[in-house]
Amino acid sequence: HGVDLTRYPWPFDDSSVLELHCSHYVEHIEMEYVDARGERVRGWQDGKEAMFAFFDECYRILVPGGVMTVLVPCSRNDRAFQDPTHRRFMTAQTFLYLAKEWRDLNKLDHYKVDCDFGINVVPIVDVSLTLMHQEAAARKMNAEWNTIQDWQATLVSKKPAPK
Repeated sequence: HGVDLTRYPWPFDDSSVLELHCSHYVEHIEMEYVDARGERVRGWQDGKEAMFAFFDECYRILVPGGVMTVLVPCSRNDRAFQDPTHRRFMTAQTFLYLAKEWRDLNKLDHYKVDCDFGINVVPIVDVSLTLMHQEAAARKMNAEWNTIQDWQATLVSKKPAPK
């Protein structure tokens, strides 16, 4: 399929996809608000943030328990900034906004986002870091720039199964 990922709905039925893989796309999503078709609108009163629209559409087409793997450059890596077409800079915690329970706990019901994913985010690092003691590696990843190359997020649809 050739699909424009910025126009909705995509030509897939609800709950029809088992797995999605998204590598180095999310950081390119425009910083804008869009309507239900993906058309640009003035602001949050008229639409939802484009990144949330993208993940809501992924959630719509995934089956209950379906898995989406997302790779993005780490925001604390030069690679995130070197590409002039990058519009977003992602931390591991950015993915928490895709989990309904976390949004509810943090009273973020004003965000227009419907998806509900189980979230697991791991850093992609140089192999030399994996040879270090776990505590030393964690300290290095938290303190130094260019240690984590990418984030790999595994998102599992928490959509209820049909009855």
